[in-house]
Amino acid sequence: MISGEISRDIGRKLSHALEMRGRARYEVSADISKEDVMIVIELAEKMIKILEERIEKMRMQLDTQ
Repeated sequence: MISGEISRDIGRKLSHALEMRGRARYEVSADISKEDVMIVIELAEKMIKILEERIEKMRMQLDTQ
């Protein structure tokens, strides 16, 4: 990601996931494999973990003020 807050790898995977979402939504015959689905689920889990860590870090910063 441009800001550097999220790794480029996650950014690429997110972009790919959004492409798949668009295909699944707008192409009746879209071919989304089980592997594609697992990649998106793993990405979601990683992003949740990152966000939870950032929220905790922000809470700790607020507690020290």
